[in-house]
Amino acid sequence: ITNSLLKDAKEKIDANRIDALKVIPYVIGQNNAAQSEQLFKGVIVLTKAILDKNQNVANAAIMASHWISIHEPDHIKKCVNDIQDLLLAKPTVCHYHALNVLYNIKKNDMMSFIKVASTMTADSVVNHYQEQQL
Repeated sequence: ITNSLLKDAKEKIDANRIDALKVIPYVIGQNNAAQSEQLFKGVIVLTKAILDKNQNVANAAIMASHWISIHEPDHIKKCVNDIQDLLLAKPTVCHYHALNVLYNIKKNDMMSFIKVASTMTADSVVNHYQEQQL
């Protein structure tokens, strides 16, 4: 099942990608939490999807990353740079979820999260979702 979902997440049809990205963390988390290889493959797929041009695909990837960041925060740390790049892009609803993911990753290192938050508030492109989350 996991390999099929990872294959669907790499397809060119956005609807299939979105559905696969939404389901990946639940399937990997329930069945393969101990198998780091499948989780690592899932994180690689999510990393590529976070910066997708289609905002629905990016949002699905961020939501999946959010779930993984709660349950397996060490594995999702590979996505930090891509999530921060997403936050610097044009404001969307994804920013709200991206800040949640960054918080879950960096909650043990508050100075690092404060640096991200100060960068976001100093930026003139803060949207309402982002403001609410900060």
